[in-house]
Amino acid sequence: MESNPARGNSRQQFALRLAGAALLAATGAIHLDLYLTGYRHIPTIGWLFLLQVISAFILAAGTLLSRGPLVAAAGAGFVVSTLGGYLLALWISLFGFQEVRTTAGIVAGVIEVAAFAVLAVLALSAGQAQAGQAHAGGQRARREDRAAGRPAAVGAALRRPRAKQSPPRRQCPPRLAAHPCRSNSSDWRRSIPAWRK
Repeated sequence: MESNPARGNSRQQFALRLAGAALLAATGAIHLDLYLTGYRHIPTIGWLFLLQVISAFILAAGTLLSRGPLVAAAGAGFVVSTLGGYLLALWISLFGFQEVRTTAGIVAGVIEVAAFAVLAVLALSAGQAQAGQAHAGGQRARREDRAAGRPAAVGAALRRPRAKQSPPRRQCPPRLAAHPCRSNSSDWRRSIPAWRK
């Protein structure tokens, strides 16, 4: 029995998307709980927590549904910035708020580190898969050119989309207001003065 490496790669990417979405949803759920249990009353930090919750769930859905590397990279950047905000509030202060080390904060930090690792691997593997598909498409086109007996440059020129060319403009005499090219009607002869007919 022969195994298909492309199928294994798609299964791996699906598992990474599922894990990344679950970790993003978990960090969103932790921040939602913190928001509802008191963080909503802290100036500036409260609405930032709410924004973090909404963004985490949107990115979780996007990670699950999208196969491209962009959403995964956005999710990885998002969890790193969330972790950075937590560490900044813990060590120094953030918008005048000094965070206290709690179990929920530590759990959220560990989840965010794991989410970054999973989403970074997903973004890199999805990017490599897209680059591999583009490379395979180019190889297939070159094989078709060789089979048809075309040089590579001719085949590339045939595949290149052509620019749309506009028809040449007619030049109107400058003094004739009733010239055919200045007329909007379909019967341009009506616009010519009688003495010119």
